[in-house]
Amino acid sequence: MVEAVQKPPFVVHGDMGQMFQWLTGDVPHPREAIIEGSAGTGKTRTGCEWVVTACNSHRQSKGLIIRKTRVSLNDSVLPILEEEVLGLDHPAVLGGPSRAHRTGYAHPRLGGEIVLGGMDNPTKLFSTQYDWCWVNECQELTKNEWESLHRALRRDGMPGFGNILFGDCNPEDEFHWANRRMESGRCKRILTRFWDNPTLYDHESGEWTSKGFEYTARLRENLTGVTYQRLYLGKWVSASGQVWENYDTAVHKIQGEVEESGGRHFLHVDGWHGAPGRKPTNDTDPCDPIEIKSFLGGQDVGFTAPGNAGVLALDAEGRAYQVAEVHWTKKDHEWWGDVWSEMYERFPVRAIICDHDRALIEHLNRRLKHAGPDGLPGLAREADKRRGKGGEMAGIDEVRVRLNPRDDDSRGFYILENSLYRGRDPELVRDEKPTCLAEEIPAYVYPAVEDGKPIKDSPDPGCSDHGCDRVRYQFRYLKDRTFSSRTKVPYFTDEVNVTLGMNKIFRGLGIPHPGRPQR
Repeated sequence: MVEAVQKPPFVVHGDMGQMFQWLTGDVPHPREAIIEGSAGTGKTRTGCEWVVTACNSHRQSKGLIIRKTRVSLNDSVLPILEEEVLGLDHPAVLGGPSRAHRTGYAHPRLGGEIVLGGMDNPTKLFSTQYDWCWVNECQELTKNEWESLHRALRRDGMPGFGNILFGDCNPEDEFHWANRRMESGRCKRILTRFWDNPTLYDHESGEWTSKGFEYTARLRENLTGVTYQRLYLGKWVSASGQVWENYDTAVHKIQGEVEESGGRHFLHVDGWHGAPGRKPTNDTDPCDPIEIKSFLGGQDVGFTAPGNAGVLALDAEGRAYQVAEVHWTKKDHEWWGDVWSEMYERFPVRAIICDHDRALIEHLNRRLKHAGPDGLPGLAREADKRRGKGGEMAGIDEVRVRLNPRDDDSRGFYILENSLYRGRDPELVRDEKPTCLAEEIPAYVYPAVEDGKPIKDSPDPGCSDHGCDRVRYQFRYLKDRTFSSRTKVPYFTDEVNVTLGMNKIFRGLGIPHPGRPQR
């Protein structure tokens, strides 16, 4: 039996108050709206309060709460919805499946029905009609995904109200589709500030709460560069001097899963990502499985700063896919040994390219029983850091080339959406710091001088760069190596041959370079 907890009344402040006036009819509602502002301004709590109010006031309504992946709701929206808004003693919460397995909330006491979903299973979602849709962290979606949600908003369970699509997000790049959409007037902007959150600012006394002092000070003191401007100042700004300016979340992050069959590994990718011969017949058909020829590990060392471990899967055409990543602070060598024992069992890496920490390298080789014979490198080995001041530039160009479009419109590097092992470090989440490689790359920048021009000698040392360092080590290692097909010499374009060092390899083997096919 869950003991009932008396919750303090919710009071909405600032521009978000108009959302509740939509439900009463005092203010006409738009077709689209996005709640945006600094981190911690109460966007998620307000969204949860709105959907419950909509269910209570329109008892025949049915709405959808969605995020890029369904699993992402488990640690973001659902704890707030269940613990702070509905309450753990609410009959819609009691007796149902766990958060990870919930498909929604429905009970006469709630009124309307709330459905949960993710864009990783859009076919199931679009087979149902809804009155409203709330997209949590809507900046994660592509513009096409956002627009596609309108086709699900065709229900008439809220007479006199109609339908609405709304989302919430922190500011991103100034050219992000969400900001462009709000600037054009196609989507209403609902601006939030720290003082809109009553847990941070006491409107009766006109003073910051102790939590507000501590939280805003932590962001102010810990965030730097573009992350500071977006999450603390609430500005839509582009990263000036971005190191990998050709990285595009909508292109380089994909849905996929690695499976083993008969001793061989295959990557099953959901949706078209440019690989030749793998375009599905429609947006929901799976691509043909991609055979993985080899796996490569990498490790950046950290304790107070995060450590980062990752595995790349390599196919016969020279593409690399990040299939596993662990990004945590305050973990010792024993803990990282456990991580690699787990990952090695699933992904038999040929090498682990490590930061220069000899103690960790020796520990990993002992744990994985792969010490090199007669002084040769073991499975874990030191990364090549020879280029640039302190070696910071090593591998940067190799990553940049792989992010570029190839002749077949594919890319040489992709990140799987579900590649983050062991979840997100709660300390990094609390401090609003990047929790994985994909969150680091947009803010991985060169330092700027007074006139604002970046100095492109080495990345800004204030950046969160632990995953970026790790992937640099891996691609630097791959520069003069290839993991080819078991049955035939692989075909590479001239550009990829140069990138992977295949020209040198073909010459050394006495094999004529295949070059680019004649047209």
